[in-house]
Amino acid sequence: MKNLLIIFTFIFASFSANAQTSQSVEIKNFIKSYVNQVQKIDNGEHQNKLLAFYSPSYKGSTTFINLSGNTRIKNRTYKDLSNAFGRLKVSDDKTLKLQVESINVDFEKPNYAVVSYTVDYDVKNQGKLVQDGKIITSNVIRKTKDGEWKFVTGSSVETINEKFSGNCKAELFGNQQKNSDIIAKVGFPEGSKYTTDLINFEIKNQKDHVMIMANEKYFIWDDGKVATYDINKDKFQNDLGKAKTKDEAVKIILSKDLYKDQCINFSYR
Repeated sequence: MKNLLIIFTFIFASFSANAQTSQSVEIKNFIKSYVNQVQKIDNGEHQNKLLAFYSPSYKGSTTFINLSGNTRIKNRTYKDLSNAFGRLKVSDDKTLKLQVESINVDFEKPNYAVVSYTVDYDVKNQGKLVQDGKIITSNVIRKTKDGEWKFVTGSSVETINEKFSGNCKAELFGNQQKNSDIIAKVGFPEGSKYTTDLINFEIKNQKDHVMIMANEKYFIWDDGKVATYDINKDKFQNDLGKAKTKDEAVKIILSKDLYKDQCINFSYR
């Protein structure tokens, strides 16, 4: 009798596991299909195809954690997603790579389930790594009358492992020793942390232009135009932009030359 009970329990457990595995596989394939569709945004496919994975009643949120550990929460409805997907565009120079690290079906019934998954991502610009991190997501999904799974609710946390390009903060000060000079304090992403630089801009008035020196590089500010300057060949190189004041000239040099690779945007105090 005891042996019979053990055999019966084993058979029942096997049957239950197989039944659960069948739907679990279906759910995991749903998640993989979704991630693959996100990946195809980079290949120029229409972004609104992503909406097919969501219920019109969808509500969710994403918590973004930056390199400094600061958090920002973004709540999203189906309408918000529709607007966001319509604006999504990846430039030819940038590539997005996604890799599913894990998928777990935490709870399931015939018509709904709770699933959590982790996706590793990296963004490259012209083959150079810009940012990489993880997105950890938990979703409630529901099966429609047509037998299709849809996201109903969701909560995601996006973390950054490394970042080599992004938003930068800067502050300009007057040099107390030289009234004409400017010191720039620049905070920028550098791998797993933010780094701060102090840069001294030496500004010298010439006969018909202004010479600006910073980080052993030379720049010309002439008739409102800012350009890089080759002092050995005594000639202009690359036009960077127009500036009406010294501060504007320094800001152009920071964004268009010295930190063009590290900083997508600058905010100044």
